[in-house]
Amino acid sequence: MKYSFETLKKLVDLNPWFLTLTEMYYPTPTEETIAKAEEMLGLKFPADYRKFLATWGYLGIPDGGAEVCGIIRNDPAIAEYPNVVFFTQDAREASELPPYYIAIFDADGDETLCIDSRTADGAVVSWDNFEHEVAEEISDSFVDYLIDDTVEHADIIEEDGYKIVWPDEIEI
Repeated sequence: MKYSFETLKKLVDLNPWFLTLTEMYYPTPTEETIAKAEEMLGLKFPADYRKFLATWGYLGIPDGGAEVCGIIRNDPAIAEYPNVVFFTQDAREASELPPYYIAIFDADGDETLCIDSRTADGAVVSWDNFEHEVAEEISDSFVDYLIDDTVEHADIIEEDGYKIVWPDEIEI
């Protein structure tokens, strides 16, 4: 793992506009709500994804930035995207997603980005919705995925008029 959750938090804190879309889904979930979501999915969330949920609930960086499903409005039973319980259950049914994957992003319907709950750092994979198999291993950790995705899309984000302030810990 290259980055810590604290580095991710610093990146978001330095760029409060990252939360523009996120604020639509407040309040952030409580520990009880996070535990209920785990129970509904029949798995345990990796530690950094739990911290992510407790800190923001959901994250949608505007204009080409990362989007990560979470628990919206402190209710894991809301049956709409970007609720992680709804999206994961839907992916399990529609594309045979294995029960240890947590669906976090719909990549244009062809693939679903998922966290592997069997890994301590929350490795991220791309699940092929038609072939019903892992198409690509994206990152060894959830936090690295989010930061690397933001770095990768920084040009697109900044072309739309946003200026990203980078913490010293992140290599650009």
